[in-house]
Amino acid sequence: HPGVPVLQVELAREVAKAALRAEEAFGRPQDIEFAVAEGTLWMLQSRAITSGGGAATADGWVSEFDTPTSDADVWTSANVQEILPGLLTPLTMSIVAENSPQAYTAEYQRLRLLDKDEQPLFMGLFYNRAYLNLTAIGLIASRAIGGNAESLEHRYLGGERQEKSRTQHSRTIWKHRLLSALPLAKTVLTLNKMAGRIEQETRALEVRARGADPATMSDSEIEAFREELIAFGGTGAAVHLEVTGVAGTGFEAISRMVRPILKGETEGRVPTLFTGMGGVESAQIGLDLWGLARIAKREGLEDRLRANSFDPRGADLAEAWQCAFEAFLERHGHRGLAEMEASTLTWRLDPTPVVRVVRSYLDLSPDQAPPAMLARQEAQRLRLTAEVEKRMSPVKRLVFRYALRKAQGWVVLRERTKSIIVRAARLADCFMPELQRRLVERGAIEQADDAFFMTGREISAFLRGGTVDYRAAATRRRREYERNRHVVLPERFRGRPAPLEPDLSHHAGDVLTGTPVSPGVVTGRARVIIDPNTDGPMQPGEVLVAPVTDAGWTPLFALASALVVDMGSALSHGSTVAREYGLPAVVNVRRGTRSIRTGDLVTVNGRKGTVTILDEG
Repeated sequence: HPGVPVLQVELAREVAKAALRAEEAFGRPQDIEFAVAEGTLWMLQSRAITSGGGAATADGWVSEFDTPTSDADVWTSANVQEILPGLLTPLTMSIVAENSPQAYTAEYQRLRLLDKDEQPLFMGLFYNRAYLNLTAIGLIASRAIGGNAESLEHRYLGGERQEKSRTQHSRTIWKHRLLSALPLAKTVLTLNKMAGRIEQETRALEVRARGADPATMSDSEIEAFREELIAFGGTGAAVHLEVTGVAGTGFEAISRMVRPILKGETEGRVPTLFTGMGGVESAQIGLDLWGLARIAKREGLEDRLRANSFDPRGADLAEAWQCAFEAFLERHGHRGLAEMEASTLTWRLDPTPVVRVVRSYLDLSPDQAPPAMLARQEAQRLRLTAEVEKRMSPVKRLVFRYALRKAQGWVVLRERTKSIIVRAARLADCFMPELQRRLVERGAIEQADDAFFMTGREISAFLRGGTVDYRAAATRRRREYERNRHVVLPERFRGRPAPLEPDLSHHAGDVLTGTPVSPGVVTGRARVIIDPNTDGPMQPGEVLVAPVTDAGWTPLFALASALVVDMGSALSHGSTVAREYGLPAVVNVRRGTRSIRTGDLVTVNGRKGTVTILDEG
């Protein structure tokens, strides 16, 4: 019951006093469990809070995994929480912390954007959540030729557009611009080659991982392969970051070229030039799901598919279905909700979400199907392209055509490299069950999923012959994880974040503003979905309201009439796929999932970037 106190004020005070008495009695802060029966407070358990268990402060609490920071650092959840959304387990956090220097610092040093002795923090972790360091990212943007911090923040992080970006000049900045010019040019020219190489190496690793029998591998062999995967993950992440940077530069360049023509409509209409392109890896998911639905109809599987007991891998199913479903898992089986979080299940491990969406696709009309949507979007893109080119001189037209083709290719490549790094990261699934079995069998942890509440170094120590008992640490970290689930943090902050009181205001007539990323105007009933596995079901024609979107959300896009997302920018995953599907979309509205309720009648204006609550459902 949001907003309703669990304890009355007097009882809450009594609990607080008892907790303080326990702290005084034991001489240190206590982790206390209590119960109330017929108005009487009962203290059930009290044990010391260890140094890493979260020391209380005036502004919240500090975890052993929190990043050391100061007021010199400005952090944001934008962009990074599309790749690492929501709460992260200690295992994922430790791997992220281990890979970040390779993906960011080492790569920027290679590109001569950082000196060898410069080691800024690019990623941070607070309250089990990932954040980007705006200060460090802005430094890199200011040193890259043609880049500036304001454009980067607007295009990737959903910040306000600066009509006149501040050009930075200093001896250090120009030194790095000159030194990085050649490495950056070489990177731009070889992006496709680098992506192809990483994909090829990922596939080779996948063949090895899926061909091995972890049960026959020694601890040291599992550890060696685990270390190899982590190191490779850093390399793949670096390539994805390079592609991301180039794609953003290309998108921004196209915006500048058409601004004299589109003027005040630029922000709302430029996304149309990046829609209906085809070949977008994440948009292909919807096409392939639609293909499965058509095969199910053709093979007479509709009734079986609608049953909750349907097994998509059943040996008695039509051969056409079996082949198509296996092909879907081969291409997309590494995807899923929060797909970079080690503890989540991919579609290969649990295809239930796939079946659920194919079932809903059975009732889609051909006009609503992904192929029809993509065709309409391609037509819109070609019309706007022709309109813009008509108002250009012959020379500008040639330059624009070349630049647009390149920019479109980079945006498509960005989705491809995202899929590659996810595929590489999920290869750990091949040996994880065996590792969990050994951890439980030898008493290192109590239950299998406690492994995700260990760190990478602790797992290494175990596989190298260590006999440390991690059960208490796993229990403590799991409690902290559950506690942090209810913490609301600001999207942007300086230094350490202070938890916020959630804003649950909800009024008809409210207008939320965000970033327009896919044009069009739609009025419909809202469907607020925080977790697609538990919320819903989504009904065709509803407006999807989500906190953030990754590939696991893509199947819902074909059912939606519009998209509203709390976080995001023009180049976000959800924005790219929304354009392919022709969904009017507004992202970076910040409080959409809190201000809008399921059933509200809302109007989404994907050109102006507004979401209006017309009527409370």
